[in-house]
Amino acid sequence: MGRGAPAKLVIAATAAALLALGPGAALAAKGNVKFGGDTEEGRKAKLVVDSKGRAIRGAWTLMTDCDGRYEDFRVKITMGSPLDRSTSRGFSDVASESDSDGEVSARYKHDVEGEYTGKHEIEGAISAEVVFRRDGRKYVTCVAEDVGFTVHELKAS
Repeated sequence: MGRGAPAKLVIAATAAALLALGPGAALAAKGNVKFGGDTEEGRKAKLVVDSKGRAIRGAWTLMTDCDGRYEDFRVKITMGSPLDRSTSRGFSDVASESDSDGEVSARYKHDVEGEYTGKHEIEGAISAEVVFRRDGRKYVTCVAEDVGFTVHELKAS
C-alpha cells in the first residue's frame, strides 16, 4: 500500500459518506434550511436545519494529521439525525462508524458542536479521528482536533 491512506478505502469512505446523507439530500424537505461555509482550514462545511432551527444533518471536509510515516489524510465527516443534542440555539453530536475494503478497515469517530452566533450564522468546532487497521492490527491513526467552522444560511435562488 505504500505511504498514505489506501486509495480504495478513501473512495469507499467518500461514497459511504454521501450515501449516509440519504436519498433526500438533493431535495431538502419543505421547511429545511441549508447553511454553507468553510472550516478554518478553508475546506467545505455544510449544515441543514429544520424549520425550527434545529440541526438535522451536516458534512465537513477536514485534513487530518497522521502518525508515523503516513501522509496527512483528507476525510469527509457526516452527521445525521438523531443528534445527541439539537435545539434552536445549537447542536452537538458524537458518533463513529466503520468501513472496510476487505484488506484494510477504518473506524471514523467525530465530535462536533455548533451554536447560532446570529440569526443566519452558526459557528462551531469539529474533531475527528480515523484509525486504520490491516489484519486486525492498527497501523495508523489520523486526527483533526477542534477545527473551527462558520456556516451562513444559503438563500434560495
